[in-house]
Amino acid sequence: MKRLLLSVILATGVFAQAGTVDSKIFSFNGSKPQDDFVLNAEKTHTEYRTEVINKTCYRDEFIGYVRQCETRYETRCHIVRECQIVNGNRQCWDRQVCEQYPQTYCYDVPQYRTVAYACQETISVPYSVKDYDVQATVKVIYGALPAGLSANEGFKVELLGDQVSLTARNAKSNLLIFADVQSHENLAGTLKTMDVTYTLRFMSLADVAGPLSAEPTNFILTNNENLTWDTKALARPDLFSVHLEIKKSKTFGDKVVVDQLLPATAFDMTTLGSTTRFATTLTEAGLAASDREEGKYKVYVTLEANIDSAKLINPSNLPKELSIEGEGKFKLP
Repeated sequence: MKRLLLSVILATGVFAQAGTVDSKIFSFNGSKPQDDFVLNAEKTHTEYRTEVINKTCYRDEFIGYVRQCETRYETRCHIVRECQIVNGNRQCWDRQVCEQYPQTYCYDVPQYRTVAYACQETISVPYSVKDYDVQATVKVIYGALPAGLSANEGFKVELLGDQVSLTARNAKSNLLIFADVQSHENLAGTLKTMDVTYTLRFMSLADVAGPLSAEPTNFILTNNENLTWDTKALARPDLFSVHLEIKKSKTFGDKVVVDQLLPATAFDMTTLGSTTRFATTLTEAGLAASDREEGKYKVYVTLEANIDSAKLINPSNLPKELSIEGEGKFKLP
């Protein structure tokens, strides 16, 4: 097929991560402080040229008419005079009688045929243009493992064009892995050099998932002031926030009297075995004595894990839900 090159047009958009790829797969079991790699690739961008190509097109061509007929039925009605003798008297009346009559209708139907013919089409053809070579020196520094845990992790570091990325490959890890990144780069002529350092931090997955495995429960109010409730044990309380909502039960809709994220100074925590008990007061929770009414109250506690997801390199290991809510009741005299 003959092609006619009309022109070369610079691309209106450049692929954000165009270029060749170099990568390394490596593992970590806790026995080394760091890994070092050198990756090489090319940074490219995509431009477009237009070409005219010969092709086969199709059109419908009129070739005449075909006579077609069909039968339709029309309803015709007329009045019939009917009479009869009743008790020696003649009585008459009119009755409408309707009948179906066939009618033939004919009309001309246009006929066409599909005809092929030679035509041309203008298309955009992408092609890659090299910008420069890229050499990336990558350092991966491993932080300390949580106490009592071992590691069996796989990683992949990749250079795509001039973009470096690090991903974790163990979908069943008992760790959450966070990466702090520092990057320095320099472009000199046709070579771009990059120095990238990943510092990894490890967190126990159980410290996040465990407290979220069961909703807060066992809500108790004592002395009309002291409110307690239980959750699964929190080994890392610093990873969680507590939201408290209290509603006054009303006949026509509940009234919200407390709705706040509790500061750490507003409650105490005591962990015994597999349970952590939270303790606060209605005053510290934001329900002043002067605002309290006699009657029933509903209390809702939401425990939420605060994870730096932007730096997490194995997010698929996280629980599907990072918060859990429990509900209780109390009554004020």
